[in-house]
Amino acid sequence: MRACSSYAFDIPVALSSKDPQFLQLDNLTMEAWLRREGFRSEPLRWYVDYCCRDDYGAGINTVSAWAGIHYFAARRGKAANTDASAVLTWPEGNGKLASLLARHSEDKTMTATIAYRIQQAGDKVLADCYLHQTHEAVRIEADHCILAMPQFIGRRILGETPGQQFTYAPWLVANIHLRDLPVDKNLPVCWDNVIYGQQSLGYIYAQHQTLSQQPPGSHVITLYWPLDQLEPADSRHKALQLQHRDWVELCMGQLEKAHPGIARSVTAVDCWIWGHGMVRPIPGFMTAPVAETPSRIHFAHSDLSGISIFEEAFYHGESAAMACME
Repeated sequence: MRACSSYAFDIPVALSSKDPQFLQLDNLTMEAWLRREGFRSEPLRWYVDYCCRDDYGAGINTVSAWAGIHYFAARRGKAANTDASAVLTWPEGNGKLASLLARHSEDKTMTATIAYRIQQAGDKVLADCYLHQTHEAVRIEADHCILAMPQFIGRRILGETPGQQFTYAPWLVANIHLRDLPVDKNLPVCWDNVIYGQQSLGYIYAQHQTLSQQPPGSHVITLYWPLDQLEPADSRHKALQLQHRDWVELCMGQLEKAHPGIARSVTAVDCWIWGHGMVRPIPGFMTAPVAETPSRIHFAHSDLSGISIFEEAFYHGESAAMACME
């Protein structure tokens, strides 16, 4: 058992204080907390709402105050050779870490394989899998099994349904191809570009981390849009009714606010709707009892924390690995 830190809000979440004065913040929404504490500035409320939508896929009217405050209070990066605000990244993002890890397990990795049922039988775990290339069903027997997947998938593989507190925000992600970047003499294109007052979260410049000294022949910006105006099921249903041209029109409407005339530079728009983007830390989620699993089956995913950041996924992965070795 890991001891809690001395911080009220920490990363990973499991190390945060269990003092009731902080845990009670999970009983109300972030909006209710802001109103109670007298935060009435519209730009401030917009910014807090933006941050919650960016990290949780839901705004201040939906996420718990505990989760909302955690966003601002828990990030205390420390390093030996840089300041606390520095960002560690690679051009390919976390794909870099995945490729490095893959080097140590290439001979043990099964690709094109779907696990469709997992059950514990005595002191063994049985995983029924479908091999796409040979169209065969096989059963794998193991001492332990780690399900590195969200609850809405993992629980169904176990023949269960996810707990009611696990609700997921649908998202739209659009890659927009441009002949020229939208250049403003007063504000160059940054990695993350936020458009005040809009429903989308703005966009990132997908080639911002490119190391090449040669300018690219074309550019790609990626617009992110949590579909949180309705309840998740209603948002997913509405999203399915829209055609590609509808999404293009909506995306360009957002971008034109910041860059009038940008449509003239667009060569292609690729839209992708993620039906389940990330878990939403609604009131009661952060303090809800942890659902049990069979003793040899372990979950490892950031949604267990209610906060979709790499550090939480790493924590649960390490915890699951340690449980397998006990």
